[in-house]
Amino acid sequence: MKKHSAPAVTVLLITTLLVLAAARATAGIAEDLGASIDSRVAPLVASRGGLFGGKPEVVGVVVGVIRDGEQAIFSYGKVDHDSEREPDGETLFEIGSLTKTFTGALLADAIARGDVSLEDPIRRHLPEKALPRNADRGEIILRHLATHSSGLPRLPSNLDPKSLDDPYADFAPEDLWHYLAKRGLARKNDRWEYSNLGAGLLGQLLVEVAGAQDYESLVLERICRPLGMTDCRATWRDEDVGRRATPYRKYGKRHPYWRMDALSGAGALHASMNDMLRWASAHLAAAAGTGNPVLAASHEELIPVNGEFSSGMFWIRLARGGFDQALLFHDGRTGGFSSAIFLAPGRRSAVVILANTASQKLNPLGEELLRLVAGVPES
Repeated sequence: MKKHSAPAVTVLLITTLLVLAAARATAGIAEDLGASIDSRVAPLVASRGGLFGGKPEVVGVVVGVIRDGEQAIFSYGKVDHDSEREPDGETLFEIGSLTKTFTGALLADAIARGDVSLEDPIRRHLPEKALPRNADRGEIILRHLATHSSGLPRLPSNLDPKSLDDPYADFAPEDLWHYLAKRGLARKNDRWEYSNLGAGLLGQLLVEVAGAQDYESLVLERICRPLGMTDCRATWRDEDVGRRATPYRKYGKRHPYWRMDALSGAGALHASMNDMLRWASAHLAAAAGTGNPVLAASHEELIPVNGEFSSGMFWIRLARGGFDQALLFHDGRTGGFSSAIFLAPGRRSAVVILANTASQKLNPLGEELLRLVAGVPES
């Protein structure tokens, strides 16, 4: 792949960005957009002085873009403070809540197979040990789980991690079933309320319905392998160690990798940019009617939330001027990684950002880059 030096933004930035480069996958889109993307992303990995001890705000970032079927990958920073190696299309990042878009696809797939319906009460697919003694009125259905409208809290009350740095590792299916048996299955409000518990529960229910060993085996069989996504997994293999980026908190403090069990459907996956561009491409093709209709089904509006956004199967649908159709969006964050995906089906464009630092900067950056890629000015 061809590389180029990151352009200067100010005299000071010239010095700090000399080591930065963007990896180019294809000449056309890369040459067209490279300088503009560099000017927006490179400052995130520039060294900062003062209280931050020279540490950059974000250690490493990879940006993947798609426009009219053409792709490019741009790389910045380092995989580790102690290494000079840049991240690239093969570097592995935790993608956090981007995992929910895979769980949504698993739900759409199960519906297409006739295994479940959106209107199924969750009671129908729970093991006996998870059922409370009495049936509740207004019970949660699968649609509620997939749209964050179940009334379930963000996290279960019996989540009791051994380490706050790895908060989901010790929450097993038995803990999930115990929580539901005690809480009951009633839908206690009808507000849109983001729930990692609800997403994790849906993932575990789909594992139960399929008779799969676990969430990873199910998502590999039905989603990742058919799309040629060879790096997307929920557990680390020995051969992954040399390719994974090191996780960091903001401004350079290392953070452990996360592990997930019963709530894997909410955020367990890690992936490379190469895989995430396959994921984005598959969704653009599905939205255009030339790809997998299961993925297209996961985009459809299931509930309106407000005038600006609605929910598909975990996809956040954003109304934005100039894009011809609703944008499809999700972001993710773990203890030491950040991610975001923006799809503009009406403009056949997409942006994916993966970073090995927990940062809140990726969402506004992603939408700004999508406008750039799609040729849509600020509204």
